Amino acid sequence: IQKALLKALAKKREDRYAGMSDMMAVFLKAFDGLIQEHPSPGEAPTLTLRADTTRTQVEEVSTIRDQVDTKIIEEAPPQPTTRKKGIPGWIWWMVLPASVLLCLGTTIISNALKLPGPDLINAETLTQEAGFTEGSGNQQIQSLIQQIRENPEDPFLRYTLGVAYLEADRPQLARETFQKAYQLAENNPQTILELGERLTDINIWTYAAYSYLKVEKLGSPIPSEDLSNKIEEALYFAAFEEFSLEVLSRSEEIELNSTQLRLLEARRALINGRVDIAERLVDQVLTDQPNLPQAYLLKSDIYFAQERFDEARDLLLELEQFDNLPAWIIKERGLQPE
Repeated sequence: IQKALLKALAKKREDRYAGMSDMMAVFLKAFDGLIQEHPSPGEAPTLTLRADTTRTQVEEVSTIRDQVDTKIIEEAPPQPTTRKKGIPGWIWWMVLPASVLLCLGTTIISNALKLPGPDLINAETLTQEAGFTEGSGNQQIQSLIQQIRENPEDPFLRYTLGVAYLEADRPQLARETFQKAYQLAENNPQTILELGERLTDINIWTYAAYSYLKVEKLGSPIPSEDLSNKIEEALYFAAFEEFSLEVLSRSEEIELNSTQLRLLEARRALINGRVDIAERLVDQVLTDQPNLPQAYLLKSDIYFAQERFDEARDLLLELEQFDNLPAWIIKERGLQPE
């Protein structure tokens, strides 16, 4: 009886009886055992009778309860099953790309602090720079960036950094750095002219041409004829550089005339193997300006590409007869003008 009571009064629900019928059965069994162990006249029959009667009653009650429960279950309408709501699957698919974009954004922002002229540098450039500055170990570029931090208003430091970027095969960074140098020149044609001359000395022709064209637009500090020769020389050699057409034809700071643009496009077409397009463009130039030396030079190169060697030679001989040929043309072709 004591064990039955302790189980009935257990603190934890799982340690107690599963139901009233189970508990009554255990107690009845305990009472039967007690009667058998301590028999006494007059009590045993009475207690046994009560135990049997109580057991019978409990069994009847259990049977009735089971019948009622079964009937309720059968009659009860089916309850709709409710599914516990969780996080939609599409949200999980967005977590990974969002994490990647967050990491990329953090890298871009951190590297933006390392670069000069952030107002001219876009996200694509910074992404390239993130791998370049951390992976290449280019001491010259890192040193120049540090100098620019200390003296951010010096356009010549930007010019030097732009040259370093070109040498490291980073044309987009070079372009933006040169643009920053021009901004810092504060529309000073003398400073921009000096930048162009420095670029000419190291054969960076596209940005040399850009500098001279910008000086022409601002007002030249040197005679216009001298500046014109510098522009034509720079444009002629710039056409051999892959990024020249993009830099010179799409800038709002400078402007090419139709002849300059056609010659630039013709040279790029010839380099890329589109000889027929190059010839058509040069012929248009020669129709408008039949004695333009640069057009003769390009036309002779087209003849060579077409293996029309005699015509190319005759054209160069004709060019030697021109008066006042610029020195750079004579040097370029080894001409011996009269």
